[in-house]
Amino acid sequence: MYGKGKWWLQNVQSQSINPDYLSIPITGVKEKFIDRKTDYTLSYSHRDADISSLYSRLAVAYHDEVSHVMDTFTKRTALFSGLEIKPSYGIHTEAELQMSIWIAASLRKKMELARTAGVNIVLAAMAEPALTIVGHEHCIYYAYPRSDLAGSGDGSRSEGGVHVLASGLVLRTDSVRGVFQLLQLYRNLLEYGMDKGDDGYWGRFLGRVLEGLASGRRG
Repeated sequence: MYGKGKWWLQNVQSQSINPDYLSIPITGVKEKFIDRKTDYTLSYSHRDADISSLYSRLAVAYHDEVSHVMDTFTKRTALFSGLEIKPSYGIHTEAELQMSIWIAASLRKKMELARTAGVNIVLAAMAEPALTIVGHEHCIYYAYPRSDLAGSGDGSRSEGGVHVLASGLVLRTDSVRGVFQLLQLYRNLLEYGMDKGDDGYWGRFLGRVLEGLASGRRG
């Protein structure tokens, strides 16, 4: 209703995250990547004429791998946010973990894209929302890069800390008021992700980066 044909709610439950962008726990033992996939993500739709044209130009410039997953199609699709969904008896902390791993990997990939494009971005401009849904409860989080947090520490492309912060906002679908509040929330989220203005995610960050890559820039 609010996506204007530019969004696709994509099921990514069966898609693996590229290990280059995964988190590694600090355990003092043999390194092991934490690979927990999320349920859904919002992708910038190939069916939209402008976005499809951008993907074509990215392919010509040999910069078409723009997301953090291994799937042949999805890795060539720009992604936004993530939703981890569990039934009412699901474990909320598990949903948080899966969502956090997904959105952190996504931001590491986007940091890499920005470096490759040679686009200087204020880290706060990369703040990206993500959600967990457990039963009736919808919880909102914000993820953003932190230069003072360690990454994998091995010099790989995944190096870079990401902080995931709970907003404290919990909305529910078991009341009429809650449903309308959620409709407003999701409308704002979709508009923010596609907003080409200076305050929008596309205008101040992702669009700039992808257009830079499509023009053939290399950092």
